Amino acid sequence: MKVLFDELWENKKPFVFFRTPGANQITLYCQEDSSLHFDNGFSKEGFVMRPFKITKEVICIPARQQKKFSIPKPKVFEQKRPYFIKDQSQKASHAQWVSQALQEIQKGQLKKVVVSQKITVGQAIEDHLSFFLRLIHSHSNALVYFWHHPHTGTWVGATPERLLSVNKKKYQTMALAGTLPYTPGEANWGEKERVEQQLVVDAILQGLKKIIPRDAIRCSPRYSKRAGHLYHLCTDIHFTASSRTVAELVSVLHPTPAVGGYPKEASLQFIAQTEDYDRSYYSGILGPLGKDKKELFVNLRCAEIKKDKIDLYVGGGITEASQIELEWQELIGKSKALLRWL
Repeated sequence: MKVLFDELWENKKPFVFFRTPGANQITLYCQEDSSLHFDNGFSKEGFVMRPFKITKEVICIPARQQKKFSIPKPKVFEQKRPYFIKDQSQKASHAQWVSQALQEIQKGQLKKVVVSQKITVGQAIEDHLSFFLRLIHSHSNALVYFWHHPHTGTWVGATPERLLSVNKKKYQTMALAGTLPYTPGEANWGEKERVEQQLVVDAILQGLKKIIPRDAIRCSPRYSKRAGHLYHLCTDIHFTASSRTVAELVSVLHPTPAVGGYPKEASLQFIAQTEDYDRSYYSGILGPLGKDKKELFVNLRCAEIKKDKIDLYVGGGITEASQIELEWQELIGKSKALLRWL
């Protein structure tokens, strides 16, 4: 695997290595040239990536050339030095954005909105493949991927949030929200996290009911889902929708309040006016599409790898119960999902 990875990297060929949640193999899709392929209908076989902005194109690396690899045994890894956010101006800007969000919530314009940050780490990655494998071993319940394309850059991530799974006639999504540090035993969820997660459940159900019958949808009990060193509240939502296309389902599901907010249009407008950077592929859509099985995820816990730095993307849901300092600490905790394995 390393020889092929290095060859693709050096020749600047588009490729994606990925492992879906619980799978025991790593899959590679790659291209012989650097041409762009699009799949706006989510109908082709390949691995797709779409930015957060729904007006952008869905880029696809076709599955025509693919290989599978056994997952290597984990190696002992010692973090060379701790990573932390030195730039206090970023903390100040985050506090300002959260304060603005709370004002809009108090006015009744919003119930929830996700405020995010792009955190730049001045650190070159010495061994890209090893970093990817460390994420695989530390995130068993996530889609872990390493995407490289000359036209989009290099992205890596370990996302726990499934947007849509289609396996023949079985359909599934999830409402994932609320964050606590992982500790053995039951998570001690507060009212803020429960309300935040319920907003996501309600919004997903509201969207689905626009295009499929109410009695075709069923929800699991809410439970704690582990994602690396974090816990999230999760509800699995199963439904039948054989008469609907994947593109139609994506249009009502994304962006969920877990990455945008509620109400949807008002929260997206707030994000566009407040965040001073382009989210790019962060909180967008990605995943493998096959003939019978399609798996799309929300691009969380992700970073863009550049020559001498890493742009890390993290966000948190703001509700009326949010506290500015605690929201910043949540972002720091989420950033460690990747930073601790550099």
